Amino acid sequence: MQSADFAIRVFEFVLLIFSLSFHECSHAWMASRLGDQTARLQGRVTLNPIYHIDPVGTLIMPAIIIFGPLIGFSMFSGVIIGWAKPTPVITRNFSKIRRDDNLTTLAGPVSNLLLAVLAILILLVVIHAVPGGRQIVMYTFNNELLQGVNSSVQAIVLLGIAAVQINLGLLVFNLLAIPPLD
Repeated sequence: MQSADFAIRVFEFVLLIFSLSFHECSHAWMASRLGDQTARLQGRVTLNPIYHIDPVGTLIMPAIIIFGPLIGFSMFSGVIIGWAKPTPVITRNFSKIRRDDNLTTLAGPVSNLLLAVLAILILLVVIHAVPGGRQIVMYTFNNELLQGVNSSVQAIVLLGIAAVQINLGLLVFNLLAIPPLD
């Protein structure tokens, strides 16, 4: 196991936890804006992952997916998924129950889309503003680390690519109707 592979996996794990926290915070924020203060009263309108962590969905399952291939266990390969504690919502607190419930539900996947678009914008800045940026992004996307390239630029590209992949995976995963997760 190379230390670079392990470092990349740690970054992916941290990105996943941040993305899940952002997702659940978005649900809570939208519910609060639309009249249901349940999540706000429980302290869930926060990016602090402590308030959103589900031991299995946020820690164990993602750790197996992310770190498993490093030790020869690759049951799930490719897409990194996870989940957090569901945001509590009492729909009777909404003024327009059906519309407000749908907006609260969509706030999470939209937040993942927003994070993916932000990461793409960062990658586009690297492509256009850094000398040789297009090659750095392309080689990094193909899992090839370049020698002689500024390591901070390559780290930003690695984080950007991982953020796009993780957030698009979460977006699709959250749009699937899988009881009891939906």
